Amino acid sequence: MSASHSKITGLSALLPRSFSKQLGFLSAVSLLLALVLFAVTIYNQQREINEKSAINQGSLVIRNLSTIVEQDVLIANKKSIRTLLLNTAIFTEIRDLIITDNIGKVLVHVAHEHQEDPVEKINDSTIKTPKTKDLYYAINKDDSTIYFWQPIGDYGWAYMLYDYSAQSNGYLEILKKALITAVFISLITGIGFFYLLRIPIKDLNKLIDFAKSLDVYKGVKEIHINSHIDEIKDLNLALNQSAQRLFEQSQKLIRSESRYSHVINNVHEVIFQTDTQSNFTFLNPAWHDVTGFPIETMQKKSMIDFIYPEQQKGIFHLLQQLFNGATDQVRCDTQILTASHEHRWIHLWISLIYDENGAICGTTGTINDITTRKQTEGALIAAKEAAELATRAKSEFLATMSHEIRTPMNGILGMAQLLLETPLNQEQQEYSRILYHSGQALLTIINDILDFSKIEAGKLTMEQIPFDLQKLCEEVCDLLLSQASNKDLELVLSYSPSCPRTLIGDPNRIRQILLNLLGNSIKFTSKGYVALKISADVVTPADLELNIEIIDTGIGIPLEKQSSLFQLFSQADASTTRRFGGTGLGLAICKGLSELMGGHISLTSAPSQGSTFKVHICLKRQHAVERSLPQYPELHFIPILVIDRLAINRTHIGECLQRYGMRVETAASAEEGLVKLKLMSHLSPRTPFILIDGQLAKSSEGISFAHSIRQNPQLANSHLILMSQTSLRSLNPALYNAFNGFIAKPIRFYALINEIAAIHLGKKTFLQSKEALDQEAATVNAPTPAASASTNKYSKMHVLLAEDNIVNQKVAVKMLEKSGAQVEIAQNGKEALKLIEAKVYDMIFMDCQMPEMDGFDATKAIRLFEQSHDRLRCPIIALTANAQEGDREECLAAGMTDFLAKPLKQDALREMLKKFQAHANETLL
Repeated sequence: MSASHSKITGLSALLPRSFSKQLGFLSAVSLLLALVLFAVTIYNQQREINEKSAINQGSLVIRNLSTIVEQDVLIANKKSIRTLLLNTAIFTEIRDLIITDNIGKVLVHVAHEHQEDPVEKINDSTIKTPKTKDLYYAINKDDSTIYFWQPIGDYGWAYMLYDYSAQSNGYLEILKKALITAVFISLITGIGFFYLLRIPIKDLNKLIDFAKSLDVYKGVKEIHINSHIDEIKDLNLALNQSAQRLFEQSQKLIRSESRYSHVINNVHEVIFQTDTQSNFTFLNPAWHDVTGFPIETMQKKSMIDFIYPEQQKGIFHLLQQLFNGATDQVRCDTQILTASHEHRWIHLWISLIYDENGAICGTTGTINDITTRKQTEGALIAAKEAAELATRAKSEFLATMSHEIRTPMNGILGMAQLLLETPLNQEQQEYSRILYHSGQALLTIINDILDFSKIEAGKLTMEQIPFDLQKLCEEVCDLLLSQASNKDLELVLSYSPSCPRTLIGDPNRIRQILLNLLGNSIKFTSKGYVALKISADVVTPADLELNIEIIDTGIGIPLEKQSSLFQLFSQADASTTRRFGGTGLGLAICKGLSELMGGHISLTSAPSQGSTFKVHICLKRQHAVERSLPQYPELHFIPILVIDRLAINRTHIGECLQRYGMRVETAASAEEGLVKLKLMSHLSPRTPFILIDGQLAKSSEGISFAHSIRQNPQLANSHLILMSQTSLRSLNPALYNAFNGFIAKPIRFYALINEIAAIHLGKKTFLQSKEALDQEAATVNAPTPAASASTNKYSKMHVLLAEDNIVNQKVAVKMLEKSGAQVEIAQNGKEALKLIEAKVYDMIFMDCQMPEMDGFDATKAIRLFEQSHDRLRCPIIALTANAQEGDREECLAAGMTDFLAKPLKQDALREMLKKFQAHANETLL
């Protein structure tokens, strides 16, 4: 400090003693510096202008050069390149020109020294080229040169050294002369200031003394100076006004600090500041209220030390991220230790503090006590878990009850099936049939309850297996066709030709959705039709978004009832249950199944206007190639008329036929069809096809339409195809005598196109062949050999039945004996094991739940015995009243071969015997 003071003192000794002289001297020096600065600024600006001009000129030269030389570089014509470079380098500013290939290898190098002619230099080196693909340049201000790099297409680079020092040196000479003039002017100017500023300086000193003595906290002061200089008057006024404003602002600041301190000291939220080491530098009184620690003992103590030990590492990691700039603030819930050694939950917020230089100097933040909120959240979570536990308990109870009900149902349905196969009179047969169907209805309700309980408990899993969606839809329609026909409803299947068939998913659950929705539509529709429409919105090689629509013309559903329709045990109206029956479970199950498959279900409906249920699910596609429809190029441009009273049928059939290039016309009535048919005969000489709906064909209008075509010479050769939901053998022959072909409804398009092709190619259809009809009738009426031999087909099979329930034993034994099998009974797993050790059986039917040793343990023991005695693995068929999703997997894991669910069905039992009859043949051999 003494050295710097001595330097200032030495500098002051060089100046005049008088302040006015000093001011004059310094003014002259200031003027000199200003003139010098002005001259230097002008010089620098001119130099920048010169640089920009040089850049523009150099850019223009090198761009033009790269454009001209591009073809020569492509063919490596060094001679032409050399000539161009020598001609270009004649400009005095150009010092170097180099052309390289695309890797920087020099092709031609021309140098131009000062006051010399351009010459070529031998240069075989490889130089580093810029990474950019555009013009690149760099300026060297020391020697006033610019380096330019310009790409030559994709073939090379042009390099140029541009020297603009001649212009810069000229401006430098001008600057020197300007500086000499500035020194002379400054000397003359400084002398004039020496005697002009003495009195104003005295007034300025008075104002300075006033400013030094000003204390705004003691009150307001003023000063008044009489001066002829306006600036001093203005300064006097400004000082007085500033003194007044400073006094007012100081009072506001005092009041603001008082309010701020009041808020800080009374807020319930802890406000703190720390240094960069997370040590506290400020805490408000709320700290003591929350933690119990005195504030005065907290200075320089680490905030981390008060965090619950198991959570300190996490908070430290968050602070590291904050200081590293990975985040701008920290917000988290954590626990803090109090003076009474309690753990309190807090919400911690931390942000950084910066000093005037922008450097981090610490943190600030808040601590909010959220212990009460956390306790409330814990109570809510406990309540939620209790509710979920109750739901699971309810679902498990439903599943258990369903199992207990299914066990006696096995006896009821089994005995009813056996009873129906005994000689009964008509009344007894009716009673037995009612008994069986009532049991099946009850079993359906039980299955629905079980399915919903599994969905609600989250235990229902979806299979992912290959299946044919179109075949599945056709099978569902076949199952429901008799129900629709009994109500005189038309069942429509519209499967879009653009929708893939071979998919991967759970076909049984999709079938369940279709049966529920179509069954509901048939139930609530008294006239009109029920349609199943299949399409795909988005189809990729891996998956598709499937749309299933069930459309009916039934009673419809009011808008206010639709929201509750998919809830458990819900129907649109209480009277619906009385009128149509049902539990209200079906739609809830459909909703649950569609959501489990990643989709959703929706409804559009209005009273008396029918309903449309839409199911949207995503399914994966099989890698197998889609089975394509047969190709019939000979059907192209053949006219075809579709007459059907339903628009959905006309649209679907028309779209499918158009894919084969046929010219399709549609009509809703026979009268409209006749008009269009006559028009088609005028437009095309080819024989038309006419598809006519069976309901129209049975009407007087339809019959007269068919006969009028056959009697019209121009239309007599038309090919008529009857489309009917009624089977051919149930139709009156007089109805179809005028027709060439027949196709059953719901329409299967591949069957329709094959029928059309057969007629077009002159092949006889079974409708045209009376012998075929007779053969069909004989086949229907004659007893089948399979039926007559069903009782002794499996007579050589020795079967072991392991079952503890007496009723179930009788049902299974009677069913097996009626199929011709010889049956022995074991009361539990131990008895079964003993019998198997003593005798070889062709098949074993094993109940899963038995006393002493259940079916699973018995199966494992049997497999060990077979392995140790080199016996063939005997097929073991699991019998269980459980219908859970994982039961089959559990049975197979225990070593069982297959699975039959109770109640047993005679047909399913016979299929199982047929499936494993090969093992019996091997045993006999």
